Amino acid sequence: MDLFSSEAAAAAAAAAAEGAAAAAAARPAAAAVPDQDEAEAEQQQQQEDEAEAIAAAAAAAAAAAAASQEDLQAALELLLQRLLDDPPLREALAAAVSPAAAAAAAAAAAEKENTLELQRLQQEQQLLEQKFVELFNEDEEEQQQQQQLLLLQQQQQEEEMKHQEQMLQQRQREEELMRQQQQQQQEEQMRQQQQQQQQQEEELMMQQQQQQEEQLMMQQQQQQEEQMRQQQQQQEEQMRQQQQQQEEQMRRQQQQQQEEQMRQQQLEQQLEQEKQRLLLLLQQQEEQRQQQQQEQEKQKLQQQQQEQEKQKLQLQQQEQEKQKLQLQQQQQQQQEKQKPQQQQEQKKKEQQQQLEKPVPQQKQQQQQQQAKQKGQQKPQQQKQQQQQQQEKQKQQQQAKPKQQQQQEKQKQQQQQQQQQQGKPKQQQQQAKQPQQPQQQDKPKQQQPKPSPAAQQQQQQQQQQQQQQQQQQQQEEEGQQRSLTVRRVFDKIKRGVSSGVRYFTGN
Repeated sequence: MDLFSSEAAAAAAAAAAEGAAAAAAARPAAAAVPDQDEAEAEQQQQQEDEAEAIAAAAAAAAAAAAASQEDLQAALELLLQRLLDDPPLREALAAAVSPAAAAAAAAAAAEKENTLELQRLQQEQQLLEQKFVELFNEDEEEQQQQQQLLLLQQQQQEEEMKHQEQMLQQRQREEELMRQQQQQQQEEQMRQQQQQQQQQEEELMMQQQQQQEEQLMMQQQQQQEEQMRQQQQQQEEQMRQQQQQQEEQMRRQQQQQQEEQMRQQQLEQQLEQEKQRLLLLLQQQEEQRQQQQQEQEKQKLQQQQQEQEKQKLQLQQQEQEKQKLQLQQQQQQQQEKQKPQQQQEQKKKEQQQQLEKPVPQQKQQQQQQQAKQKGQQKPQQQKQQQQQQQEKQKQQQQAKPKQQQQQEKQKQQQQQQQQQQGKPKQQQQQAKQPQQPQQQDKPKQQQPKPSPAAQQQQQQQQQQQQQQQQQQQQEEEGQQRSLTVRRVFDKIKRGVSSGVRYFTGN
């Protein structure tokens, strides 16, 4: 407002000076007095009035250039009052002020468009930041990285905003300097015009004093026509120059707007491409996360199955222990059953010995035969009992094929462990099964049953190794995803910052 008002005051002062000069040249032509003395007196009075008007206009221009805002307003009010009283001065002022006002309005409109465009870019940038924050809020580790990146981005944005403010201030200072230069040029023009007017007035006074009324009238008419022609030429030249400047400014503004629009379109395309890449990355991450969940569920199911198999193995062990106890009990019962038979045989033997006392040889032979029979009967009975027990076990195993398969697997694993540890199979079998009395015809030794504890230990070790490998793979994949997301985010940040720089003209 201050600059515009000072420019308007300077232009008004210049127009007032021009109007005063024109009035001074026009008034003597209208006053045709026959008496030379009266004409000279009137001319002298007119010259004094014109000198006062020129002095007042110059004082108003100087006051407008050096006064503060309040003084400037007072000077403008006085100048407006003068304009209301003098229509030619008002027209000249309007012709001088309109180009400056148009230039100032165009500059203000350009500044407003720049500020609006900057605000729009800032809003778009804020929307992008909000979208990125919403997208990366799912993972806590990624949130921390995003917060750090957002802090860095905010710092960069603040620095860019400061830089933009500095650029705007610099532009305002440059515009202020341009306006001051224009004002100085206008003041210089006014001073030159005043000098020219003073010279012209002095020449007119000399001519009026030397020549007669007719010569004075002819000279005044010629001078008026020449001044009007010169003023018209000057005004036309000024109008042409102002029009050229305005056209040049409009052309530059249009070119800048087109370049800015092209840069903005390129930025939007780059941002759209980066958005699509981010969406693809997020989809891939979601698919990987779902696969990991499925693998974890599979592992849980495997663990549950292993626990169920463990329980089944425990039940099988319990059943085997029960069978062993039953075998021991049956053997004890058989031994208890055989005791009364042995006692009866002993009694019979004693009776026969008493009856056969006269024949000692026959007695000895009978005793030997009975002893042989007893020795043969005992292992045969034990063989039959063991065969019956083995048949029962075979029937139970045939009724449970799944258990038999698991037992065979356990046997193989146990054999491998025994070979690795260097222990014989018979020691483990003797440690697990109760010792039987040594007889002449021993039953065949059963193959050692596999230990479920060893099998479980091996399975657990394998599961632990698999879980460790999966964890390592998941950690590596997470690190790779975080690196890719960070790279994409850095690219977007660089694109936004470069777009802001292009748009602001830095």
